[in-house]
Amino acid sequence: MPQWHREGPPSRCLPPRSQTLVRSRAARVYRQGRRVFGCLFARGKPIELEQPAADEPATLAGPLAALHFEYEDDYGDTHLAWRIVDLRDESYGINRP
Repeated sequence: MPQWHREGPPSRCLPPRSQTLVRSRAARVYRQGRRVFGCLFARGKPIELEQPAADEPATLAGPLAALHFEYEDDYGDTHLAWRIVDLRDESYGINRP
């Protein structure tokens, strides 16, 4: 089973009027309007990611995109979390055998 299959050209990862949050040779995380996307150039398919706050970081490691979140629960406690998405396959990528 291949790690991914091409779904579009790498240029689909570079839409007009988008703002790069982080970029590597393999992938890009960007904001377009109020939405945030990650895109693996070799796959050519933008994947909508959860919305981080404007000042919270994103990072890339190969095909993995990680977004940092800070949130407050119902008791007023602040929590930090990371959301990691495999840009090769957003549904099953990290969990593949």
